[in-house]
Amino acid sequence: MNNEIDGWYEAYKAKDKRFDGKFFVGIKSTNIYCRPICTARLASQKNTIFFENAAQAEKSGFRPCLKCRPELIINNNSEEYENELLKDAISYINNNFTSSITLDDISYNIGCSKRHLSRVFKEELNITCKDYIKTKRLLLSKQLIVDSNLRMIDIAYAVGFGSLKTFNTTFKQQYNLSPSQLRINKNIKYNDDSFMIHLNYQRPYNWEDILSFLSSRTIEGVEKVENNKYYRSVVVKNDNKKIFGWLEVSNNKKRAQLDIRLSSTLIEVLPFVISRLKVLFDLDAQPDIINETLIKLNDKFPSIHKEGVRIPGTFDPFEMIVRAIVGQQISVKGARTIIGRLIKTYGYKVETPFKDIDYAFCLASDIIALEDNIEEHLGLLGIIKRRSNTILALAHAYEDKTINFFNPSNPEEEIKKLVELPGIGIWTAHYIALRSMNYTDAFLHTDLGIVKVFAPLKPKEILEAVKEYAPWRGYAMINFWLYDAIKEDK
Repeated sequence: MNNEIDGWYEAYKAKDKRFDGKFFVGIKSTNIYCRPICTARLASQKNTIFFENAAQAEKSGFRPCLKCRPELIINNNSEEYENELLKDAISYINNNFTSSITLDDISYNIGCSKRHLSRVFKEELNITCKDYIKTKRLLLSKQLIVDSNLRMIDIAYAVGFGSLKTFNTTFKQQYNLSPSQLRINKNIKYNDDSFMIHLNYQRPYNWEDILSFLSSRTIEGVEKVENNKYYRSVVVKNDNKKIFGWLEVSNNKKRAQLDIRLSSTLIEVLPFVISRLKVLFDLDAQPDIINETLIKLNDKFPSIHKEGVRIPGTFDPFEMIVRAIVGQQISVKGARTIIGRLIKTYGYKVETPFKDIDYAFCLASDIIALEDNIEEHLGLLGIIKRRSNTILALAHAYEDKTINFFNPSNPEEEIKKLVELPGIGIWTAHYIALRSMNYTDAFLHTDLGIVKVFAPLKPKEILEAVKEYAPWRGYAMINFWLYDAIKEDK
C-alpha cells in the first residue's frame, strides 16, 4: 500500500490525467480534497492523504475543492472495485441514489444480507452505504448548483432529499457553506419551461463524428441532428408514472462540456437523464488512456486511429434494441419507414419546441401489452413474424430486468443471455452491448465491414487478431466504422 501511495503522490505531482478518478488527494492543512489533476498549489507529501473515492474523503472531514471540482470526475463507476458484491452494490446505488433507497433495497436487489453488505462496505471502503449515498447526493447537488439554472428546491428534490430544509442543513454541515453561497451567478434567470445543465468531458472529443453516427440512425419524429446539435423527445417510466419531456444538446468546445437544455418536466428524473446522456455521448471516456492502446492500430492500418473517438451509446436502450431488430437484413430507408409506423401506432404524442419531433418511443410494457396477438399487431406495420417475437422476448427481458441493459458489471454474461433469445445472433448481441451497456471491449468480429477490412482472415481469426486492443476494442470498432473503406450502415 505504501508503494501505491508513493505512486499516487508522484501522479498528483505530475498532474497525470491517467489517474483522474483513480484516487483523491486530501490536503491536511485546508481539509480540502482534490482530483490529482488539480492546478492549485502543490501540497507536500507529508501534508497529503489519499482516498479511493469521494465518500471516504468526506467521511474523514474533507470538503471538495472548488477549483478542480471532484463532482465532475470523469471516471466514476463500479468497475474500479475488485469485489464483485461491492461492484453490484455501487452500481445499484449509482442508478438509484436519488430515490429513498435503504439498506434493505440494496441488499435485496444484489442478493445478499444487510449484515454482509455492511461488512463489505466497511472492510473494502471503510465507510457505510449511507455515507456513500449521502456523498453521491451532495456532489450531484453541488454540480447542479454551479452548472444549472435550477432553483434550490428543485435541486433538493432532484438529488433525493425529502425537503429543502434537510438539503440546506446537510449541505452546510458537510461543506461549511450554504447552497446559496456556492452559486456563482447570483442573478441567475429561471425559466418555467426549461433549464440548463452542463456535462464535462475530457479532451479530445470528436463531436462531429458522434453526431454523424447518430444522424444516420435517428428515429424520425423522436430525434434529429441539425445545426451541429442533437435533439430528442424523452419518455421515462418512473414508479409506474410516465414522465415526458425533451432535450437539446450542443458542444461547448471551449469549455470541454456539453450544454444541455431540458424541459422542466424532467427535473424529477434528472439523475437518470444525466446518466443516459453520459452513455449516449460517452462522456466518461478517458482518451489519454485509450490512446495508449489504440495507437497501435496505426501500425497495421495507417492513420486509422482518431484520438478522441467516442462510442455512440443510446439514451433509450429499448428504443435502440427495437431499431436494431427491425433493421436486420433490410435497407435503412425500409427500417425507418417501419419504425415510423411503430411509433405513430404505439408511441406517445408529445409537444416539443422542435420542428418534426412530436412523438416519444413506445415502452417495453407497451409491446408486452400486445403479447396475445403480437405477430398480428406488428405484422400490420411490416415487421415479420420472427422479428415480432424477438422484439417481444426483448421487451420481457427489459421489463423483467432478467437482462441488465444499463451498464452491467459483467457485460459478457448479459451477451450470453441475449444470444439465448430467439432471433438474437452474435452481431446483434454485441451491438446492443456496445451501445447500450457501455461495453468498451465489445467487438463485432462478424460485421461485414470488419470482415472486409481484415480480409482474408475469417471472423474467429479476426477476434484473435484484435486481442491486443483490449480492453478498448469497442473504440477500435468505431475507428474501423469511421474508416474510409467502410461506408455501410451498421
